[in-house]
Formats: sequence, C-alpha cells, structure tokens
Amino acid sequence: MNYKLQDGITSVVVNNVNTNSIIEVSAESPNKQLKYTGNAEVSGAPGTGSPVNLNFSQIEGAKTGKVFPTGNKQDNINGYNVTCIDVAMPMVLFNAQDLGLTGKKTKRN
Repeated sequence: MNYKLQDGITSVVVNNVNTNSIIEVSAESPNKQLKYTGNAEVSGAPGTGSPVNLNFSQIEGAKTGKVFPTGNKQDNINGYNVTCIDVAMPMVLFNAQDLGLTGKKTKRN
C-alpha cells in the first residue's frame, strides 16, 4: 500500500492479523517529509531519533478473550504473586525481586 505523507503528522493504520487488532502508527512529517532526527530514545537501542507513536485498539483479550485470563487481577503461582494479562498478547507480570533479580542488566547480559 502507498500512503500519502501529510504536512505535520502522518498516520497509518495497520491491521495486526496475529491478534485481529488495529494499530495506528503516527510520525512527524513536516513539509510532507518524514523527520528522522529528534530526541526520542528507545531503551537498549543506540542513539536518538524522531518519535514514532503507536496507538493500539481492540487488543484486550486478543488471544484468550479476556483481559485477565484467570479472572483475577492477581494470582499466586508456586508462592509468587503474578498478574496474568492478555493485552495484545498474553503475559505474566511479576516483581523481579521475588525471583532474586534486580531488573538491571548490562548490554552483554
């Protein structure tokens, strides 16, 4: 598909076939030219650039049909408090310290 750049901000709608959801991608496009330079950073990636904004819709329960697949906002699995959540994809969230981790890793790790 071809998209026409707009003056200011250009938005493109993407159909995520894996989750049957919609993602609106927006980027700065002054004078109908994509802007590549800027101060936006992505943790773990070198350098900076122009921000790219993502707006996700229809992602709740994308794979399991429910935001909280277990029906609970918090569960205890093998003594660990976790949150099972399905927002764009199923995830299990937990406190890194509960597993003896700090969450601080070097690039080498």
